Amino acid sequence: ASSPRHQGLYQHGEPPLSNLGGPLDLTRQTGQSFSLQDIRGSVALVFFGFTQCSNTCPVAMAQAQQLLAGFRSRKPPAVLFVTLDPLSDTPAALAQYLSAFDPRIIGLTGTPRQIEQAAKRYGVASQSASGTLEHSSRWYLLDDNMRVARVYKINTPVSAMAQDIVRAQTARAAATWSEGAP
Repeated sequence: ASSPRHQGLYQHGEPPLSNLGGPLDLTRQTGQSFSLQDIRGSVALVFFGFTQCSNTCPVAMAQAQQLLAGFRSRKPPAVLFVTLDPLSDTPAALAQYLSAFDPRIIGLTGTPRQIEQAAKRYGVASQSASGTLEHSSRWYLLDDNMRVARVYKINTPVSAMAQDIVRAQTARAAATWSEGAP
């Protein structure tokens, strides 16, 4: 049974979780290369958007800021903001945009083809309409093996996402402990 916060995500023929996700071999806001292998073993949240978005992207980044602030005594998840507008969202533009939220948020950009492929792998819908970029607004929770474990709508309470992150981290810790147990 799915909880109310997860219902309705796949009403329009969207792929199941097992069909979502994959590599994100892109460029960080620092100009350095990035791969999901860089954060393997951590839990991650991924959001696709763009810096000139005035609707859901600032809401999502404020959610990320609130979520990261709540992880004082625990390892925070990696938070990834993947641009859908790579021509405008250079590493410098991402760095400037994300500096208003939390320095731990990793901004990612790439070539238009790289971004298009990444968005397709995660089932992100976007289209340019009347000079603005419209896009789906979802968070993707990646487990410690970088598989999509959950998808959240933008209106999902941060507390609900945090609970799932803690559960994923606890599952990882339990698995690691049992692997090393005599």
